[in-house]
Amino acid sequence: MKTIHIGSQPQVMEDDLCLAVGYFDGLHLGHLQLLKEVKHQADNKHLKSAVLSFSPNPLLTLGVIEEEHLITSLKDRAEILESLGFDYFLILDFSPAIAAMECEAFIEEFIVKMNVKHVVCGFDFYFGKQGRGNSQTLQDLSLGRYAVSVIAEYEDHHLKVSSSRISQLIQKGDMEEAHRLLSRPFRISGTVIHGKKRGHDLGFPTANISYSGYVLPAFGVYGVYLEVAGQKIMGMANVGINPTFGDLKHPSIEVNLFDFHEDIYDQPVKVSFYFYERGDVTFENVGQLVRQLHKDRESIIKKFKDIQK
Repeated sequence: MKTIHIGSQPQVMEDDLCLAVGYFDGLHLGHLQLLKEVKHQADNKHLKSAVLSFSPNPLLTLGVIEEEHLITSLKDRAEILESLGFDYFLILDFSPAIAAMECEAFIEEFIVKMNVKHVVCGFDFYFGKQGRGNSQTLQDLSLGRYAVSVIAEYEDHHLKVSSSRISQLIQKGDMEEAHRLLSRPFRISGTVIHGKKRGHDLGFPTANISYSGYVLPAFGVYGVYLEVAGQKIMGMANVGINPTFGDLKHPSIEVNLFDFHEDIYDQPVKVSFYFYERGDVTFENVGQLVRQLHKDRESIIKKFKDIQK
């Protein structure tokens, strides 16, 4: 798969495309309905399959939000799309100039000139200056140059499957439900950095994960798997500010890996969150904390064994 970053000018594509267009944070079950349609139309019409997303979040450019809290980074999305067999991942720089484009200009520049022959979008897709364009606009302005498929709202338990719904689940620590709606565990990618080495002193050495831009899970302890250098290791992650010691200003993610003793400092890792074990607790003393960590470890190992049965 080719990942292509696009500025204010259209990218000259060597292939005719079937293109899904949207922000696609999470690439959840709702988004997967669009992706299935892209693959179906691409196969039927002998087109290359492609996804067009935006960076940064359009709401950030428009001043609606001050910072992004993502379920999936652009790199995460690229990896998922490649695993699904897509040919192209196109990332459009959502600048103020792009935000101000009229619908006709957006279609001309980023659909027609990019050899898009079939567009797939959600029922709630909006584009163009002040969000004036929608799926009907795409159809009305096609003039026979491309076809359009509009995917209806996808519901689960009578509720729309959406990125905001999944973000709320993650912030509450409901990783099982987030997993179900994503079709995979919530995952944070980052780098292992040096911390205070306190876990090592307690007999529970941790990998401190440098992360940015992600939705932060509820404070507490989680059952996780960490991927590094082709290995996938079971462990427990603590998300929070270590209230027993009270010396962290910003939330940290620290992972204690079970039966693993290699040096992984400065290495890229992926932490997949499977379930919430317990909340963040202020312990009266270090001995109490260590006893609880032993209990957490035993409980998490048992739960993973039950999951894998």
